[in-house]
Amino acid sequence: MRAGQLLAWGASFGCSLVAVATAGAALSQLGCDDSKPKATGGKANDASVTGMPGAPPPPPATPAKPAPITVEPGAFALGPERVLASDPDPVGRLVALLSTRPDVDGAVVDFEARRAAKPSLVVTMLTALKKAKAKGATAHTETRDKTMGALEITFLTAAPSDCTTVALIGKDGGILVWPVGGGTAKRYSRGFAGPDMTLGTEGVRAAAARCESPVLLVGAEETMSWGLVYDLAAISKAGGSLKPTQVAVVPGTTVAGRKVTFD
Repeated sequence: MRAGQLLAWGASFGCSLVAVATAGAALSQLGCDDSKPKATGGKANDASVTGMPGAPPPPPATPAKPAPITVEPGAFALGPERVLASDPDPVGRLVALLSTRPDVDGAVVDFEARRAAKPSLVVTMLTALKKAKAKGATAHTETRDKTMGALEITFLTAAPSDCTTVALIGKDGGILVWPVGGGTAKRYSRGFAGPDMTLGTEGVRAAAARCESPVLLVGAEETMSWGLVYDLAAISKAGGSLKPTQVAVVPGTTVAGRKVTFD
């Protein structure tokens, strides 16, 4: 073999060895790398778990709603408690029950007054509420069209001015209107089916327009029902033309045409 051929063969053989060695190194790196994958997200995952909000706190307990107060024919109901109108000292018994309630002292107290209840029973309830330190009351009463109406009733802290209008339904169903200080009562006769609320309430508004008193006093003889007293006040106020903005209920001893006295 010539020297030139030998050198060429050796160079070719050397390149092959280098290629084999290079390939082997690459395979070695692929097959022998025993490094393990690094853990990822360990602390981040922990943080995300520990940072998750817990279960929402339970909602605050809803306070128990006070038992309803109702004036019925012949009785008063405060939830399960009942006081009969014929019981000894019904006002005292009502005051004792009302004074234990959280919704009375300093508040305008809601109560239901049934249409058939006597006016004196509503006066009794109002008296008891005032003695139990209520600020006022709202009587919820079924109207003539069978919906529930509401009449806010003011507790007088002093006698109103003498010109304050009084409207009383008499024992025969007529409506009598006169000033608190006394005077001739103008009478609006009974209608076909009961008190003439149209003419009577027109007379109330006309009389009240002549006085600066903010109060209208309403009531009825015991032969009438509370529902008629409610109608008298509500219809007088309807349309916003009644000058007084407050309604109070007359004491049970009121006599038409005479000066109204207050405790």
